Amino acid sequence: MPASPLASDALRLVWHGTAALMVLALLVLLALIAARFIEDVLNARVTRRRAYLYPLIKAALTAPIAPSPDTLPPLKRGDAAIIIRIVLDLMRAIQGKDAERLVDILKAWRLHHDLAVMLHSRSRGRRIQALTLLSAFQDSKSMALLKKHARERDPYVQMAALRGLAQNEQQDHLSPLIDSLVQSRPRNTLMLSDILRRFGERGVPALLKLAQADTTVELRLAALLALAAIGAPEAVPVLAELTRDASAEVRAEAVAALGRLGRMEAVHHVLSALGDPVTAVKLEAIEAAGHMRLRDAVPLLVPLLDHAEWTIRHTAAEALHQIGAPGVALLKAMSAQATPGGLIAGQVLAEREVTP
Repeated sequence: MPASPLASDALRLVWHGTAALMVLALLVLLALIAARFIEDVLNARVTRRRAYLYPLIKAALTAPIAPSPDTLPPLKRGDAAIIIRIVLDLMRAIQGKDAERLVDILKAWRLHHDLAVMLHSRSRGRRIQALTLLSAFQDSKSMALLKKHARERDPYVQMAALRGLAQNEQQDHLSPLIDSLVQSRPRNTLMLSDILRRFGERGVPALLKLAQADTTVELRLAALLALAAIGAPEAVPVLAELTRDASAEVRAEAVAALGRLGRMEAVHHVLSALGDPVTAVKLEAIEAAGHMRLRDAVPLLVPLLDHAEWTIRHTAAEALHQIGAPGVALLKAMSAQATPGGLIAGQVLAEREVTP
């Protein structure tokens, strides 16, 4: 029975659709091959230019003559990105005069504009690279760009800009940037605290403001860690107040900071923190009492030798030993008892090679 015209038309449509899909697949394959070929050509070109430019930069780095447009060859299209990458790699291994010479090389090739353009990239990494190099330029235009990007919502770009401002001793600009820092809410506490501490004593008012701000615990802890590292005595009143904060993490770090500062006006707050119900806070208070050699803490530390948690017992015994003669005498007396406190006292005395 012959096929109906309708069935024949449907079959032709199927064949035509299949042929079209085959042609489309072939075109996609050809496009992928072409793209891969172009990528390989570009990569080969970058490799050749890097092999040419790297020795030039190394030679300019050690040359007796300062780099200038007359002592360096003209650049070709695409060279700026390669040079910036080379300089970033070199800057990780050098500092001082050599780092300054690298910046002079960038200036001689007039690459400041290229770095400014990189700040508009969608790539976080490229923006961070640009800010890293701009912080080494130390000119007003670069500082203005750092200040602008210290207000970015991306916390990692913001921290790169803050690091550059700190390196250039732009402490006066930290306080206006605190609100931006609070809005972006970076969560890398240790990285941020290391950047904030670089602002030094002139940055203390801004750090105190951040420590008390209504923001994330991570941000407040970064400020507290920076304050402790700076060692500013004017921070003591605020730190003392923060030992009563609602956040146990903030209380613990405030007590730890007071212990590192070692100021006698903080003694009362350290002693009070020994009674904190949260283990982390209690441990920081015990360590602070030992570090400050607080003899007034001895009667408060002795009961902690029999605490249910081994860490608290051991830390209290170490603090008593650190306090000196009164604490060591109590440890020796306790070591004669067959109790958890006696065992931990004997252990710490043995660790410190003190005969009970």
